[in-house]
Amino acid sequence: MKLSITKQNKASLFTMLIFLATILPFSLGAQSITSDPALPTDASSVKVYFDATGTALEDYEGDVYAHTGVLVEGNTQWQYVIGTWGVNTTQPQLDRLGPNSYVLDITPSIREFYAASPTHVIQKMAFVFRAAAGSPQSADLFLDVYQAGTLSVSIVNPAKDQPIVEFGQNLDVVAAAIGSSSLELFINNQQVVTSTDSLVEYTFDSNTYGYGTHWIKAVAQDDTDSVSDSTYVFVRSQPEVAELPAGVLPGINYVNDST
Repeated sequence: MKLSITKQNKASLFTMLIFLATILPFSLGAQSITSDPALPTDASSVKVYFDATGTALEDYEGDVYAHTGVLVEGNTQWQYVIGTWGVNTTQPQLDRLGPNSYVLDITPSIREFYAASPTHVIQKMAFVFRAAAGSPQSADLFLDVYQAGTLSVSIVNPAKDQPIVEFGQNLDVVAAAIGSSSLELFINNQQVVTSTDSLVEYTFDSNTYGYGTHWIKAVAQDDTDSVSDSTYVFVRSQPEVAELPAGVLPGINYVNDST
């Protein structure tokens, strides 16, 4: 099958390619928000780390503030939002750790920090990080919140929206649990780690596992129950590059006056 592009469509095609080249680096960027502990509970304090690299706040040198609230069970709108947008005296300020690196201490607990009702189940913390003047600002960012005393497990790394690994690269796989007596990690249904700790790590070697899709599963157990979380990684092979057909040049080829 041959693809022909008319002269009238060349300008729009070029514009589209420039647009894709602009957005792809951001869509493939690293996860910009993490927490310590990795699985924060509503009854505990937490440190929220923000990496501004790849965001509108990259290389911004002024103060950064958080427009923040929570998502509660049964409601998709932000609840218990702190302060008012752009009011620096009422919205939390982040501490700068270094270039493009910030931390926000949420203490003494998530529920107390947001003054959330004990009758509401907090599912996520929600953030927009902004400059002192209001802009530039980050996108909406979210961190899962877990219920204290409830058996829970999550694959912390890799991020579920970044599953692609280049062949030859290693990937740090990290899983964390709450309330578990044992924590197991599986790659393609083969157990690779088992521990009584609440956090396990494993180095995924793409050279060993090879090309294609690989399933990652974490299983946490207590005395009576078990829970699991899973994701996948795709090891991408190098694309095959074919020789151009005879008479075809790299770039645009004019077949005739209209093609």
